[in-house]
Amino acid sequence: MTAATFGTYRLDGELGRGGMGIVYRAFDTELERHVALKVLPAALSADPDFRERFRREARAAARLTAPQVVPIHRFGEVDGQLFLDMRLIEGMDLAALLRANGPLEPRRAVAVITAVAAALDAAKAQGLLHRDVKPANILVAPATADAPESAYLGDFGIARSIDPSDRSRLTTTGNTVGTLAYMAPERFTSGQVDHGVDVYSLACVLHECLTGGKPFPGEGALAMMHAHCYLDPPVLGGPLAALGQVITRGMAKNPADRPASAGEFAAAAQRALTAEPADPPTTRTPPTRSPLTHVMTRPAGRSPLVWIVPLASVVVAAILVVALVVVPNLAVPGTATPKPGGDQAGQATSCSQDKGTLTVGVIAPLTGPISSYGRGIRNSAQLAVDQANERCAVQGYKLVLDARDDEARPEIGAQAATALAGDATVVGVVGTLNSSVAQETAPVLAAKTIAQISPANTYPELTRGPENSPDRLHDNYFRVCATDDSQGPFAADHLAGEGKTRVAVVTDGKAYGERLGAEFERRAAANGMTVVAREIVRDNDFGGALPRIKAAAPEAVYFGGEYPQGGPLAKQAADAGLAVPVVGGDGIFAKEYLSLGGRDGDLATAVGAPAAEIETAADFVAAYEARGFGESFSAYGPMAYDAANVIISSVAATVGDGDWDPGLRPHLLTAIGAHTGAGATGPLGFDEHGDTTNPTLTVYEVRGGQWHTARVGTANR
Repeated sequence: MTAATFGTYRLDGELGRGGMGIVYRAFDTELERHVALKVLPAALSADPDFRERFRREARAAARLTAPQVVPIHRFGEVDGQLFLDMRLIEGMDLAALLRANGPLEPRRAVAVITAVAAALDAAKAQGLLHRDVKPANILVAPATADAPESAYLGDFGIARSIDPSDRSRLTTTGNTVGTLAYMAPERFTSGQVDHGVDVYSLACVLHECLTGGKPFPGEGALAMMHAHCYLDPPVLGGPLAALGQVITRGMAKNPADRPASAGEFAAAAQRALTAEPADPPTTRTPPTRSPLTHVMTRPAGRSPLVWIVPLASVVVAAILVVALVVVPNLAVPGTATPKPGGDQAGQATSCSQDKGTLTVGVIAPLTGPISSYGRGIRNSAQLAVDQANERCAVQGYKLVLDARDDEARPEIGAQAATALAGDATVVGVVGTLNSSVAQETAPVLAAKTIAQISPANTYPELTRGPENSPDRLHDNYFRVCATDDSQGPFAADHLAGEGKTRVAVVTDGKAYGERLGAEFERRAAANGMTVVAREIVRDNDFGGALPRIKAAAPEAVYFGGEYPQGGPLAKQAADAGLAVPVVGGDGIFAKEYLSLGGRDGDLATAVGAPAAEIETAADFVAAYEARGFGESFSAYGPMAYDAANVIISSVAATVGDGDWDPGLRPHLLTAIGAHTGAGATGPLGFDEHGDTTNPTLTVYEVRGGQWHTARVGTANR
C-alpha cells in the first residue's frame, strides 16, 4: 500500500486529533526529517478570517525559542489546506501518562511543572498567553542514557497577545477559548485576562499530577464554572500539604493574589518539596450567599443575560442561565420545554414577531441513498419550529428553518456549515446524520460559537476525543443519542445472550463503521466470543469476502456500515448459502435495508427507544402524522425533534424579552448544556462532554419482512 502524502510530507500515522485538526507523525521529504504535522480542517482553511488568524498565531508561536516549547519549523498550506510543521517529541502527553500510571511522585510532578513554567515565562516575555495549559498539551519525553525525563509545552494554537491593542489577537469577539476544567475565574466573568490565567491553569495541572484528578471534576459545565468562581480548591493533606498551599495560592480567585509568574509558582513548588517555607496562601473571604441571590440590576431593554453587578462580586453570566432554565420560580415566558408533539393549552394563538426572524439550521442528507434519514430529521425539526411559532416561544421573533443538504459527504457538509455560520440569525444547528460529516461541520460552527445538536452522530470521539480523552473536543457540540461504544457492546451482549460464540465482522472502512466494528469486537471478546473473520469492503461487491467468511463458519455476521451496503451484503450472503443473521448498528435500521436484501432473523441496534412504543413520543407521532409530511420521520425523527426543541427553549431563556445578538451565543451554549426536561425520547440532558444523559438503545429483529422490537435497554461502555 502506498503511504499517504500531504505535499512534500509522507504521513506515517496519526498521533492525535482535536477540534482544530489532526496531528500526524510525518516525514519531510525535502529536509529529510521526522516531524509532527498538524493539518487543519479543510473548512476552516477556506475561511478567510480564520486563515488570517492562523497566520498571525503561527508567526507568534514561531517566535518562541525556549527549549521547553515544542518548536514550529514552518507553516503554510497545501492545496488550500493549512498546516503546522513542528518538532516531533518522542514520548506521550501528560494526560495519557496520568491515565496509564496514576499520580506522579511529587518531585517528578514538580519537575514537569517547572519545565512548563519556563515555557510560559518565555511566552510571557514575548507578550503571549497560552490560554490552554492542560495535561493533554504537555508532552513528556522519557529519560535516556544521555538526558533525564523532559517536559515540553505544545499547542500554542490559541495563544494570544497580552496587549489589548494588538491587532494580532487571535479570537473573535464573544468567544471563550480553552478547556473548562483548567480555566481561571476571570475567563468566565470580566474576560480581562493576563498571565495569571496561565498560572491558574498550571496550578490545576499540578493538582492533577499529584492526585490523578482535576481540582473541580464537576458534573457538567455549569458546575465547573461555579466551582472555579466560588469554591476553594480541595485541601491536600499529609505529605502533600506544603504543595497544597502552593496550589491554593496559584488558584486564587483574584489574579492579583496569585504568583507574579509561572516561574515564581514553580519556585514555590520547589521550596515546598524541601520543606522550605513558601509564601503563605492568600486569605480570601468566600461568598456568603448563593451566586444566584446576588442583587442585580438589569438595564432596560437588554437581554436577561447582561447584568450590572458590583465589581467586588464575581458573578458568572453563564451561571445566570441556571436561574432561567432549571429554577421553576424564575422561568422566563416561553421557555418551558413543550409537551412533545402537543399544542400547549392556554397558550396565545398569535403574538408579535416584529423583531424579525431567528434561524434554526439543519444539516443532513436530503438527497442520495440515505436521504430518507435526512428528510425525517428535517421534517421533525420543522415540526418543532412550527409548534414553537404557534406558542410564541421566543418573544418578538419568528423562527424559520434553514435545511441544508450535505449529501452524506464531509466536504459538502463543511460547505453547508460555512453558509450557516455566515448567518447572524442562526441560533443553532440540528445535525448531522453522519459522524464523518460532523467531524467537518463541528469546528466550522465552533469558530462562530454556534450550537450543534446531533440526533444521530454515534462516533464517540466527537465529544470525548481520541481514546475517551477527558477533555471535551468541541464546546458547541452536543448530541441526544447514544454512541458506538454503546451500540457495538449492546449488540455483542445480545448475541452472547442468544448463545452465539463465533462471529465475523465486516465494515465499510469509514469512521462510523470502523468504530462500530471495533467496539463490537472488544465486547465480543470480553463475552468469550471468537471473531473468526474480519473484512473491510468499501463497495457493494462482497464476492471476494464472502467465501472467506463462509469458510470460517460464523454464527452471525456483524456489519459496521449503512443500509445501502448492508442490504446487498445480506442478499449476497444468502445467495452464497451463508444462512446466518446479519447484525448491524443504526445505519442499517431502515425499511430500505429490507428492500435491498434484509432477511428474517437479521438484527440492528438503534439509538433511542421505538417511538411508536413509548408513551413520551405519542404526541410527537400524532403531530407528525397530522402535518402530512408524506414520508416517515425515520429512526432519528424523534431525536431531531428533541434537539430542535432544546435549541428553541434555550434561545428563549437566553434572549428573554431582549434582542438577539450573535454575542449571546456563548450564553446560549451554557443554557443548552444546563437544559433538563422531558422530550419525545424521554428525559433530556447533557453530561460534561455534551453527550446525552439518556443513552437508550434498542435491538430490532426482522420478522415477516418487517422490523420488530426485540430488546430495549442500555449498554455499559
